[in-house]
Amino acid sequence: MTKWLAINLDGDNLEEKCSLLFEHGISGSSIEPDGSAVCYFQSDSNSISTELSYQISILELKIKKIEEIQETNWTQKCDELFKRVQVGTLQIIPLRTSEELSDFEISPKQDLLIIPGTGFGTGHHPTTYNLLKLLQHPSFQKNSPKTVLDAGAGSAILSIGACRLFDCKVDAYEIDALAVENAQENIELNRLSDRINLFCESVHKCEKTYDLVVANLYAELLELLCSHLVDRGKPNSQFLFSGIRAELADGVIQKYAAHGLVCRESVLTEGWVALMFGRE
Repeated sequence: MTKWLAINLDGDNLEEKCSLLFEHGISGSSIEPDGSAVCYFQSDSNSISTELSYQISILELKIKKIEEIQETNWTQKCDELFKRVQVGTLQIIPLRTSEELSDFEISPKQDLLIIPGTGFGTGHHPTTYNLLKLLQHPSFQKNSPKTVLDAGAGSAILSIGACRLFDCKVDAYEIDALAVENAQENIELNRLSDRINLFCESVHKCEKTYDLVVANLYAELLELLCSHLVDRGKPNSQFLFSGIRAELADGVIQKYAAHGLVCRESVLTEGWVALMFGRE
């Protein structure tokens, strides 16, 4: 049975470091009166994922305790997570359960239905918001992608957004098994199982090429994956990357420039940058 866990953390620069953990499964965080932080994580057990545990360790944070919380407490603490988000023509509608679908009419071209889980991406965080914004860049009106690679799919929100905007097929890769379960649920909720292929494995396993490559990862991982992601693009493809702290954006741009890509657009929101690349 899926449950919500509260992870109590201690360390330096907690607010900034907790914001980085959104990319690894947490769905909300808060700073407590004693100066510690609490991050909220959905799990099928009383433990967090190996990936999240690893990221906490490399950020030099200390886990003080992990405890299960009642869903009513979670929703009270994180009501913001369930507010609708408008990004250009797209509207993100977070749901607690699929049963809420009967409560309203949805637009199959504009609405993205998302049940928040361990898969990163509800549209509330600037990294996801900025990428959904770039997916609506005017250049795509002239050259709409038919094939899309979503590297690090999380909740599958970017895959779903691409299908809402374009007549395309998507291959989505995600290494976290719990995130994949959440992504599959969201794909089915949006009735896109025939257009989105979801893989529970590293994007390194992908050998196809695509018209558009999107990735909401952190800067260091984008640099590590640079050569492989560039090779996944066709001669005239475009690349959209997010999850990049503003101070690290130049490093990402230089890395991809060395592999033949030019940065054509950047979006900055609350210290987070999303980048659009094309071939020179």
